Amino acid sequence: MRHEAKAAAALAASATLAVFTLAGVLRGTVPFGAASRGTDDLGRQFGPMHAHLADLVRGRGHGDLFFNWNSGMGVPFLGDYQVYLASPLAPLVALFPDDRLDLALFVLTAVKMAAAAVAMTVYLRTLGRGHWWLLALFGAAYGLSGWAVDDAAYVPQWLDSLIFLPLMCLAGEWVLQRRRPVLCVLVFALAWQANFYTGYMATLGASAIFLARLLTLDPRPRPKALAALCVRYALVVGCAVALVAPLLYPTFLAARNAPATTGHAFDASPLVFLARLLPASEGAGTSPSLYVSTAVLLAVLVFPLHRAVPRRSRIVWSLLLVLVALSYQQPGQYVWNGFDSPDGSPYRPAFTLCAALVVVGWTSVVHGPPGREATLAALAVLSLLCLLAVVSPISSPHAPLLLLVSALAAGAVVLAVIRRGPRPAVVVACLLLAGVTVAEETATAVFVDERRSGRFSLTPAWGPEHDARVRAIRAADAFPAHRTGPGTPAISANDPMLLRGQGAGYYSSVLPVGTSRTLIGLGFPYDLWGRWIKPSDNPVLDAVFAVRGAPGRSSPGRAAPPLVTVHPAPAAPAPGASPFQVQEAVLGSKVYVHPEVRWTRTGERDEAEVTCPAGGTVAAWTPKPPAGDYRDRSGPGLVAYGTVPASGTLKITRAAGPAPLVGCVDPARLSAAIVRLRAQGATRVVARGHSVEADLPPGGQGVAVVSVPLVEGWRCAAGDGRSRPPVSHGGLVAVPVDASTGRIRCSYEPPGLRPGLLAGGLGLLATLVLGVTASGRHRRISVLRRTPTSDRPGSSGP
Repeated sequence: MRHEAKAAAALAASATLAVFTLAGVLRGTVPFGAASRGTDDLGRQFGPMHAHLADLVRGRGHGDLFFNWNSGMGVPFLGDYQVYLASPLAPLVALFPDDRLDLALFVLTAVKMAAAAVAMTVYLRTLGRGHWWLLALFGAAYGLSGWAVDDAAYVPQWLDSLIFLPLMCLAGEWVLQRRRPVLCVLVFALAWQANFYTGYMATLGASAIFLARLLTLDPRPRPKALAALCVRYALVVGCAVALVAPLLYPTFLAARNAPATTGHAFDASPLVFLARLLPASEGAGTSPSLYVSTAVLLAVLVFPLHRAVPRRSRIVWSLLLVLVALSYQQPGQYVWNGFDSPDGSPYRPAFTLCAALVVVGWTSVVHGPPGREATLAALAVLSLLCLLAVVSPISSPHAPLLLLVSALAAGAVVLAVIRRGPRPAVVVACLLLAGVTVAEETATAVFVDERRSGRFSLTPAWGPEHDARVRAIRAADAFPAHRTGPGTPAISANDPMLLRGQGAGYYSSVLPVGTSRTLIGLGFPYDLWGRWIKPSDNPVLDAVFAVRGAPGRSSPGRAAPPLVTVHPAPAAPAPGASPFQVQEAVLGSKVYVHPEVRWTRTGERDEAEVTCPAGGTVAAWTPKPPAGDYRDRSGPGLVAYGTVPASGTLKITRAAGPAPLVGCVDPARLSAAIVRLRAQGATRVVARGHSVEADLPPGGQGVAVVSVPLVEGWRCAAGDGRSRPPVSHGGLVAVPVDASTGRIRCSYEPPGLRPGLLAGGLGLLATLVLGVTASGRHRRISVLRRTPTSDRPGSSGP
């Protein structure tokens, strides 16, 4: 039977890989064609972050796990690592060349889906033994579930929880058997490390399945024994979460300190909910993806009337499915999403119901063939669902045909087994079911990707534009002497990580609100309530942040001040100041002129001619209402209009609306400001990991400003002085210095790291105690089993 289990696991993985690969071939997506797989956040956020992780693994990235020097002009990174990159499989991307990032993400996704299929296959075998090929079919149905191919195929970090949920269920079996407590803790700990958000959901789902297993044990344990098992399970989960606290607690603080969003409503109708059980249905972000193949669905529908299954099991497992399904509506969804409105799809926990459906379906199968009444009743319900697929707007026109063919194939297997037909007939029916199921899952994956790609934005696959910018950046990169921007227009939302430059572009759910406010106040465009900072082609911002040109910039190769400069006093722009005023305050020089502008309405456009110093750039900023600023969903920041020609006059146009404030950069003033800052700037700057050190010119006093947004966690020292929290220079890190200060040192430590390490240490200690206690108990039991009766205490002998 051990060989059959290995064969089932291998077949489940192979089927999953084959279906996912074939779907890519049929769609013509990378790496099988030119079409991009960069759906929504995969292209604009997760792909670039994996590229940055690959650089760190290879030892060539700017920063470390604590800090990222590439993005947002310098931002904390531990939260990004935990939310997006902490998967044990994520470092696989470092095995691929830079220009094969799309292939790396495809392979990573496929491997995770196959691993999930194997994990479910292993767990299902502990619940009961059935035909090995059918076991593989159920495992593959889980790895290719609707949630996997619709919701998680473009969010690779979520797929880890698809892997760990059945492993958590397996750990639950070990808890019931009072075995392997340390391994149980490690399973839960790895799940929470890989992605705490979906790891939390997987824990809730596994706990529901564990409770159902408790209530269906035969013989039924006494209440005291049930309570003890629940306590043991809670201890395992508690120790696991404590072990990961060094990552979890800093990430929790980072997420709480990110700009707030409005969240999403839960409004899937019951008919849409049922339609998502069917093949070839798509609704990522708007409804729960519940498809687990028609064969599994038929086994689930048979289950309540399957007389070979004990009545208590039928009641408990059926009730579990209903309660989990109902919990996906309000207010249960708030529990699944950590008692908060999710920033994105409110149906992310749908994989827990997919797992429960597969478990219930397998429980139905291992109890043997159902009676004819149960089979006919299940087929009748399936027929009604087929009618639903005909009218559902989220289903493919081919969904009813897929459903019908799969139902007939599954019915053929059931009838062949019930009637005890000849073995060749049974084998043919089984092969037919396997082939039809694989075809159904392939068609579903193709339809889902096609429909989803039409609804979401697509980031272009790696191509010549990427290669050209990477070459230009590598040729000019001299960080930390100066920054080299990734160029404009933006390719993704995280170009500095994707292309290895250093700039403001940064999109993250844990972007510090302090960084967001500082960059928005300086005039950078933003979206998603300030969680997405966009680059800006502005020479003054380049001077503020020591950026020396970038591919596509209007001022390539312009001289830039060093990363650390000395100013007479900290800048404190007035509340409500325009970006022009904030930039000048931080730069320490007046560099803008504000011409008188008269706008002329032409249809839906306003036009004007501005007179400005030749060679300067023109930008405009439209003030927002007092309740606006970063609390609005998006903002254009300073809108660039181009460079003023030699004539000194530039024609500008804009959409009709409130008159903006127009500013022109005086190139002579800006050049003088840069010369002054270079003279007052650091003579040597060294940036290692999460720290920066700079040698200052003699005689400077005031504040040494590091062109990095100030957030909690920075500590700096001047000369041989003690480390202290820095002061703010218009939102940037600043260190008070005097004429005798020759050097400053600054280092960043994620807030919450030390309490997290303390909790992790306590969790490790508790885990060791749990393991030693269990080992001692098993040793005593083994000794008692080996000791003759006459040698036991209290024995009177033979």
